[in-house]
Amino acid sequence: MAYTFILDGLRKVQGKELKKLLSSVEAEVSKPVTEYSLDLLFLLYGLKDLNPNSVNKAIGSKEIVCVENADCLSNILMKIQRINLLRHPIYEQVSKDIATSNCLLDLLNALDTQIKQPNRNRQMIINTIYHFILKNITDHSIIPDFLTKNFIQHNLEYLKNFQRPNEDPEFKQTFNNFLQALLEVMKKQEVTDKTKIAVLKKLIVSPGTLNFEKITGSKVVQQIFSTLGGKGVRKLAIIYRSVINAEDKDESLKKEKNWLNNDRLYATHMLVKLLSNPNVKEDNEFKIEQLTYLMELALLKENSYSVNLGSELTAAIKKSFFGSLDMKLTKLEDLQLILLSLVKHLDSKITNSNGEALNNQLSEEAHEIWEKTIHIVGKIEKKTNKNKLKNVFLTLFLHMSLQLFNETKLAVDSLQELLVCYEKIKVSKKSLDEDDLPWIEVVTDLFLNLLSHNSHLLRSLIKSVFPYLCEYMTTTTIQQILSVLDPKNKDSILSKYNEESSDEDTDEDEDDAHEEESEESNLEDQSDVDESNNDKLRMALHKVLHNTGPETDEESIDLDEMSETEAEKLDAALSSVFKQFKPNHGNLKKQTKEQEVLTHFRIRVLDLIEVYLDSNPSLLLTLEVMLPLLQAFEFSVKEEHQKPLQARLKSCLKQLSKLKKFDNIEGIEDDTLSELMKSLIDKGTKNAWIVQDMAVQLADCTLFTIRCADLLSKKAIKKNICAVISEEMDNYFYKRDSATHFVLFKKLMQTRWDGLCKLIPQLFKCLFDEDMKAFKKKQVLELLRLFYLNQRYLSSNAEVIKQKLNEVHLKFSENIKNHFQQLIQKEGNDNLKDIYLRGVFNLLTSMKISCLKIENIDWKALVEVIKEYRSFKSLSNDAKSAFNKLCNNCGVSNKVEMKLKRGNMNNNTKQEKDEIAKVNEKKKTKKRKNKELSMQKKEAKKLRLASLSSGLEQVNFSEELQNLQSGSDDEKSEDANGSSEKRKLVNGDTLMDEIDKVESVKKAKKSKKKSKIGQSI
Repeated sequence: MAYTFILDGLRKVQGKELKKLLSSVEAEVSKPVTEYSLDLLFLLYGLKDLNPNSVNKAIGSKEIVCVENADCLSNILMKIQRINLLRHPIYEQVSKDIATSNCLLDLLNALDTQIKQPNRNRQMIINTIYHFILKNITDHSIIPDFLTKNFIQHNLEYLKNFQRPNEDPEFKQTFNNFLQALLEVMKKQEVTDKTKIAVLKKLIVSPGTLNFEKITGSKVVQQIFSTLGGKGVRKLAIIYRSVINAEDKDESLKKEKNWLNNDRLYATHMLVKLLSNPNVKEDNEFKIEQLTYLMELALLKENSYSVNLGSELTAAIKKSFFGSLDMKLTKLEDLQLILLSLVKHLDSKITNSNGEALNNQLSEEAHEIWEKTIHIVGKIEKKTNKNKLKNVFLTLFLHMSLQLFNETKLAVDSLQELLVCYEKIKVSKKSLDEDDLPWIEVVTDLFLNLLSHNSHLLRSLIKSVFPYLCEYMTTTTIQQILSVLDPKNKDSILSKYNEESSDEDTDEDEDDAHEEESEESNLEDQSDVDESNNDKLRMALHKVLHNTGPETDEESIDLDEMSETEAEKLDAALSSVFKQFKPNHGNLKKQTKEQEVLTHFRIRVLDLIEVYLDSNPSLLLTLEVMLPLLQAFEFSVKEEHQKPLQARLKSCLKQLSKLKKFDNIEGIEDDTLSELMKSLIDKGTKNAWIVQDMAVQLADCTLFTIRCADLLSKKAIKKNICAVISEEMDNYFYKRDSATHFVLFKKLMQTRWDGLCKLIPQLFKCLFDEDMKAFKKKQVLELLRLFYLNQRYLSSNAEVIKQKLNEVHLKFSENIKNHFQQLIQKEGNDNLKDIYLRGVFNLLTSMKISCLKIENIDWKALVEVIKEYRSFKSLSNDAKSAFNKLCNNCGVSNKVEMKLKRGNMNNNTKQEKDEIAKVNEKKKTKKRKNKELSMQKKEAKKLRLASLSSGLEQVNFSEELQNLQSGSDDEKSEDANGSSEKRKLVNGDTLMDEIDKVESVKKAKKSKKKSKIGQSI
């Protein structure tokens, strides 16, 4: 701290004074470097900044960091008494100097000698120093020299000993800072792949370990190799292959133990991960080379690389190899090229050894299928002009032929079906143009069979080839896929696509019988529980309605008469009650393993639906898909365990509802869309709480149906659709049992549907219907506002829309003006809520600013009428803001002079008189109490003064004062006029009179102030 003040003072001095002061301070640092401390070294660096010659005078060398001082500096930095000195600024200062010096390697060696023996504090110090050096280093080729054996192994050993996640966070922080600095340097473009590979080799081979990331809890290795170029990835692959081959860790250490199986397996996983590196994305030769290497290790007894593997490691590498085939390639041709090279290489090994080269020999049936597949693959490969189907079947043949060595039974069955299908499609090209192709049904069934297996590889395979088959899909094949999603099909689906042995089926039947008995008893118990729950729900609702509702003597509650605050409280209370007693459908018992498998099977099948919807499908088949998806979504809402399925279904329905392009729009009859629309709307009549959960999906599908009607361009279809929507709108606003969600009409008003103009008169009629509830009118106002803000629709044909709505606008202006004039007659004594008035103001504003430019409404006259009403009505801030916005858009001043109601100008009502009387009575009572309190204080003051003046009654203060004055006449001076100053003094009797006068003056002033305030009021 003292040295810091000294340096700050020296920086403020210049010229000769600085030289004088420096000479005295330089004497302090003129010592051998061996006697230096951290503080003295800090002072020396400060003097160096002021005068570079100070270093030479102090230690006899031009630079502080040099070869001669390497050992001394390492001792000063590493040997500290307390670890909190690690925060000393000298560490960062010296590290910056070391990073740019010519003797960096000498300093690194000197520092490394300090950590030959494990020591926590020294390890933290060197981690910090290396962190600062890496942040300022310029020669990146030296970075691998930081990673010495002492540095890496001591850090890893210390981290291994941690038994708790949060143990010794200070040490972890220093090492993590070093790793982060290392990663930032590796990301720089000027760092070569050679340097990066050298660093990686130090971390994962020697002196490090393949478990480096696991021990340190970081991803630094993977983050570094993601920065490698193509050549760097190839070099790293060689390192991983050397680990798999169990080559020596370090050629200089001949006695080093061989790699463990866990290390070799981890290297296999990392080698597979290298295949997805972006820098080798199009390097098919590299991928073929690595996959061929893994395939030989996994499937052949004697590989070309003379690598000895045990049975356990072979099985693990086999699993990794088949997982590596799940490659994300942009072109199907690239996948075919890689798979074809693998199949040919494997076939050459099998042919030369008559099948004996394999670790696991193929059965006769499997070997026969293999040969047939290789024969057909050869034929397809020779054809120069391959169509889409040929490419699809070539990919399927290659993939499934390799699966013969992984899942033999599945591969045999699949290849047999593929061979049959291929024979059918190659008969003639004419068969490809037929509407109903039997082969596509077989292929679809095969895909469903493959998807029933929980294999990511098969799932990726189908997703890669299915887009090429979408144009051949028929109604039958779509129904095949949708049947899996049907909630009514439960156990039959898995039994169809994943058959088990008869013995297992028998056991399952017995289990099912026991489950049915237990379910019946559970249902009986559940019915009793439901009855008790219903009673509890009734009691809870009764309690909420009476405790939260307005305080009235009536049994029923009118929502329109409730204030907004009361309505919000009631809404929150009812919401909590219904959440508490919400029926837990589908959660009668825990989900079985088979049901869970079925759920995930359905999720995988949705891959086909998503791919099909992406392929510009036909309109008819798209509509065929929509209702089954909604049924499945309804099922997922009911069942508590179907959340993953629900998320995928929601995504599919969203994708479907956004479709705009179709392959064809044929086959749609006039009544099809209207019937479909009715079925969508009728979804809400079955279960109200379910339709609330799927309201958005139902609304999106309904709007999609409306868009489809516009595509068909048939007047009859559009008329039917408009009639259905109009009828449902009437039901929603006039019938209490309508379960249609308001979100449907909100979304509808934001579309470009031509039928909107026919709904607007209907909405204006609802707005002025006296029988309609207030909250329904608020919704009408919201819908009308959204319509007039729908600029995309209104601007598309503004003149036509304006002409259609001219009479409606004129009638509306008359109705709204009459409405406010009637309210003016009531002089604000109405029950209209601010939220309703705000909705009216917002609607008028949206009509005024819309692109229709409505001219048959006298806006200024209308706003003046509203201002007249506003003069009697006080509004909330939101309503005032809406009113001001309306006035500004209509060019009318928003200033309103509030008027008194007639009742206040004449006679007050009885209730008002009673209230005034109560207020006056309170004022009188308060005034009387204040007067009594004042009298008490006055009496107390008189008594106190009387007690103080007791014994002084006989004393005449005037005479005493005169005596004093006569004795000091010489000391007094006369004033300018020559008159002496007269003072009036009172004796003890007159003192009380003077006090009374002061009190009376104060009281008079107070009464005058009160009278003035009363007059101003």
